[in-house]
Amino acid sequence: MASSVNSNGQVHPFANISDITLESTNHLKTLYANDASPTKVNLMVGVYRTPEGKPYLFPSVQAAKQRIFADNSWNFEYPSLQIGSKSFRQEGIRGIFGEGWDDRVIATQTNGASGAVHWAGVFLKEHYGPWKDRPDTEKKIYIPEQTWINHHHTFHHLHITTSTLPYLSTTTTPGIAPLDFSAFHTAISNLPPQSVILLQPIAHNPTGLVPTASQWTTLLRTIKKLGHFIIWDVAYPGFSSGNIFDDLAVVREYAEAEVPMVVCWTYGKCMGVYSERVGLLLIPMPAGASKEMRVRIEKQVKGIVRAETGALGGFGGRLVETVLADAGLKKQWEGELRTVAGELVRRREKLGASLERLGAKGDWKGLVEGRGFFALLNLTEVQVAMLREKWSVYVLESGRLSIAGLNDGNVEYVARAIHDVLENTRT
Repeated sequence: MASSVNSNGQVHPFANISDITLESTNHLKTLYANDASPTKVNLMVGVYRTPEGKPYLFPSVQAAKQRIFADNSWNFEYPSLQIGSKSFRQEGIRGIFGEGWDDRVIATQTNGASGAVHWAGVFLKEHYGPWKDRPDTEKKIYIPEQTWINHHHTFHHLHITTSTLPYLSTTTTPGIAPLDFSAFHTAISNLPPQSVILLQPIAHNPTGLVPTASQWTTLLRTIKKLGHFIIWDVAYPGFSSGNIFDDLAVVREYAEAEVPMVVCWTYGKCMGVYSERVGLLLIPMPAGASKEMRVRIEKQVKGIVRAETGALGGFGGRLVETVLADAGLKKQWEGELRTVAGELVRRREKLGASLERLGAKGDWKGLVEGRGFFALLNLTEVQVAMLREKWSVYVLESGRLSIAGLNDGNVEYVARAIHDVLENTRT
């Protein structure tokens, strides 16, 4: 066993570092890579694949890339603005809020939506009025019980406490557990005034299920009355209706009602530029906010960006900006996004129809009605393990299944695997 003591008898300063539990995908990816089954299926990661199971490259983004490479004036100098170009930020603002909001929204480019959520936490910890003079243990963010695991990691890393809100029904019926709006709304109603809540407005990760338009309005009345602050995590824009502006009507509704909020946004999925990590953090201001207030907020945002990155990467932002600033490329991209979103709906429906035809136990309504990349199978740990060990169908240990990994060549096989697991295990 290697010693943690050096030749001078000194214990290494990291010798007693604590352990950490990482996301389950880390060891599952290893199991998948070592699985020799010719029929193995990877339904773990939220990356869109073509019907043939290949990585999908948006043709509009490919065209933008070629245009950039052909521009001899393009270079690798530091960007003139640390928070992203003005055009990039304006396109992001208008994509969510429409015209007339440019001067009411402070925006910065970020390292994907994950980076935006992180900077939202940094900003709130330093500047959220109701948290002033409170110890870290009293700075808390409320998150639906079913959520992306990294939400908790991100805030805990900042020494911000998290607490969960009931979201899905606690039913043990196999299939897809429905959203329990009554419990969700009641929990939000009972939070202390001016609480901070993280919400996903569309294409929820990991469930694919969100409140209806009327339910969002009901929540709005409660949230506004209690003065709650909302962190919107928008990781899958466009993957509900196929149209980003339509998808984010609820965010505009809350902004127009002057609910205090930040919006964390990424182009990673909706343009297929996952590894470029291109996101935005947006802070909409009330109509009556003073110019001085807006300037101070933007300066503080710039201070965070400067302290944590020095300067943001340039290529990803330039790629997105090239698509959005060209009317032809933008229209082409919007059509491509509609096609991809529609294909995800088709895959949901095909899996649902296959499960119904096989007579699979449980309620599968939420599978077909859900939107986005994911569905959350209401399976036990034993059943999830059986999917993997008997059928080589890999989903996360939580039961999260990536709709984006389904295709015409594997969907029937996946349905048979789920049906078999439900038939041959006890719940």
